[in-house]
Amino acid sequence: MVGLYHYLKGVIGISRPPWALYLSYCYFLIPFTMVNQNNVYSIFLAFITMFFFFLGHFSINAIFDRDVDSVNPRKNELNSWTDSLDFQKNWVWVMIGIFWILSLLGALLHTILFESDFTLIFIIIAIILAIAYSTPPLQIKGRAPLDLLVNQLSFGVIGPLFVLESLGGGLQTIPIEWIISLLIFSISTLTIVVLPTVIMDTSVDKEYGYNTFSVKYGIKRTIQTITLFFGIQLVPILLFSVIAIREENLVFLIIMIALVYGEGSYVIYLWYRPTEYHAELIATLFSSSLFTAGIILLVFIHLIPILPLFLGFFLAFKLKSLISLF
Repeated sequence: MVGLYHYLKGVIGISRPPWALYLSYCYFLIPFTMVNQNNVYSIFLAFITMFFFFLGHFSINAIFDRDVDSVNPRKNELNSWTDSLDFQKNWVWVMIGIFWILSLLGALLHTILFESDFTLIFIIIAIILAIAYSTPPLQIKGRAPLDLLVNQLSFGVIGPLFVLESLGGGLQTIPIEWIISLLIFSISTLTIVVLPTVIMDTSVDKEYGYNTFSVKYGIKRTIQTITLFFGIQLVPILLFSVIAIREENLVFLIIMIALVYGEGSYVIYLWYRPTEYHAELIATLFSSSLFTAGIILLVFIHLIPILPLFLGFFLAFKLKSLISLF
């Protein structure tokens, strides 16, 4: 029983469910906020499908990064989880593979129930890219600039397209300018978020032989790339802000303003302090602030409207209990 507990703890540790939930939520945030969608079941099934994909992606990534992470003092907690698992046991791989099996089943079920043309295809492509990114012999995460390009394709293109396809009517019902704007936005945001995490591991990756983006092109060139994509991102943000003003969507307008302010501050800070330490500081601040903001948005946008319903159930239950006393 103790062995099973340590095994499950290790699997949960390397798969990182809180981050999988949060990232899945981030992908659905803009469609949730800006698209009038009544098919809640379609969106919820797609959300769960993406959640299990992220669990599998994080797991595979942690497994094949064991050696390089072991010399990285910033990943002590992750190392303790991976060290607690015996990856020579076949059942470990089977259990981790279950994440992607569930993701594929979710996508297949979505295709059947909601007559979606591409949800299953998108998940298959995402899984193939995740395997190519983390596992030998390709292990693209150590082959710049393919590491950045595959991240942009997988999470900047395939992820948003999967979400848009799952909205009920499919991609064909969404204006092409919306799709293009969202893809530019997601690719840019992904690049701004990911590259500081690459910069902060430059020395460790170089020592281990990973030819990542910052190792190959240098920290300053990597920061210039971040700045470039920040400038590109302003175009779709302007479009989204205009739409938000036109539709009197104050919450979404505040999101866009806060995002520009936060990212702009981090880009300027990093531009004048191009070091691994400051990149780590930026990555930590950015990810933690995004996580905190995501939880706040989750409460205000999606939970507050249904709180009266839960309150009604609670009061009805209490009333029934009081009546039963008499």
